[in-house]
Amino acid sequence: MTIRQLDIANVPTSTVFAILPHLPNLEILSLSEMDGAIRSPDRTSPPLTVLPNLRILQLASRYVDLADLYIRSLKLPRLSALSTNIRSLTQPIPILPNDIAKCLLCLELRFPFVNIKGWKADDLPNLRCLRLGWRHLESDFFRSQLPMKQIVELTCDLPLLSGASLSRYQPVFDTMMVFALDPTSMPNLKSFTLDIAHWTRDLLCGKGEIGSEFRTYFAGLITAFKQREVDLYCYQANRQHGKILVEDVLDS
Repeated sequence: MTIRQLDIANVPTSTVFAILPHLPNLEILSLSEMDGAIRSPDRTSPPLTVLPNLRILQLASRYVDLADLYIRSLKLPRLSALSTNIRSLTQPIPILPNDIAKCLLCLELRFPFVNIKGWKADDLPNLRCLRLGWRHLESDFFRSQLPMKQIVELTCDLPLLSGASLSRYQPVFDTMMVFALDPTSMPNLKSFTLDIAHWTRDLLCGKGEIGSEFRTYFAGLITAFKQREVDLYCYQANRQHGKILVEDVLDS
């Protein structure tokens, strides 16, 4: 049997690297909840492991150095997409090895407080799809370390709490949207997707006074993004339809 996708959770590092060399056809690898492995005796760097067909790598951990161990111990000549959920409030995500950085087409930085230090936009020459947290998109320093000018598809979560009015979030919204709408900052942008909470869809449909405020605000955004010829989507991971145009939500 040929294994092309594998999800590994809470398994010691030594076990993971004993398995991987036997999976040359693996295309998608998810390593999550690896927190216990860093306290095990096998913390020393394993031998370099080549996964010749791996296209997508997903890493989730509380420990930056554990993520660094995996990134630097895997040779991934066909890797095109990297997703990281490194839940550290203090340590930045380690710099990517050159071979990984140069081949990446898609990058996800899932944890909203993650920092990247020492990254350079020029090190990611082929990156086209980017997923960030709203805290990242509003930060000039963070954005300067990523190749925003070449990004074609951008996804960002929205900082919304149930029952909060638009006025609480509009300064953050405006900062994000001004950047995405600026053809100088993102000249190649074609698609901007907002990852929103399930209840937010009800707001966009205009339910209640707060909903009316949100609906009016997003109606203005639709017009602005149309003028820029950028498609504005919203994405709800827990819904069957997933990514849909914000315009279609407002019209529903």
